[in-house]
Amino acid sequence: MKELRITTQDQIQVTLSISPSGFVKISDGQRQKSMALPTFTRAYFMNPSAVVVEPAVQSAKIVLSDGSEWVVHADSLVITKATKTAEPVAVPVRSEPETPAEARVERVAAEAQPQQNDSQEVVSMSQNGAPKTPRWAIALQAVLRSQGFSNEQIEQIIAAVSKDSRRKEREVIDTSTPEGKLLDALRRLWKTHKKFNISYSRSVSPDGREELVFENGVVYFKYDGQVIARYPAYGVE
Repeated sequence: MKELRITTQDQIQVTLSISPSGFVKISDGQRQKSMALPTFTRAYFMNPSAVVVEPAVQSAKIVLSDGSEWVVHADSLVITKATKTAEPVAVPVRSEPETPAEARVERVAAEAQPQQNDSQEVVSMSQNGAPKTPRWAIALQAVLRSQGFSNEQIEQIIAAVSKDSRRKEREVIDTSTPEGKLLDALRRLWKTHKKFNISYSRSVSPDGREELVFENGVVYFKYDGQVIARYPAYGVE
């Protein structure tokens, strides 16, 4: 977990807590929001020392080591990818108590009603008799768009959820990355609990910040109370 502190031209201070797992927590000291930004976090961790911050009024532009540009909106606590043709526009987002980003995605997907597809949909309905787009994907897509996510971000999130929902126990995990090593460790712990019919366990690091919990057939790794990773990723396999 890395922290990036930003001060806008009008002296609004915002802190970004960036996780290698693809989530970014944005806080102004009173409010907090979490966003799934795998493209942003991947580029950030390539070379954190090369990150350039350019303050603006109620916002700031972040230039990452891969050349991509992102805008932090201090009023709405949202990060959007900058465009070359238009000035960043703050996206209004409903304020709500902070919850783990993963839990927010699951909750809003379950509560949302499916929306009619249109030309702006990231996931389109299949043609020529092919299976239709799952209802959960349409609902999740609509909710993410209403929360201020860009089409690119929505496409990445839905692709990740679709991949995770198809994951089986004998899946191949790339342990050459920190994320893969963590997921592999959680999988091995999950197998052990299943083998010995353990229904619940919990362990906490000496400083109290890291926590491993097994409940309802899922292993959770938490940091400062926030879910960083879990196995199985979606649902119980």
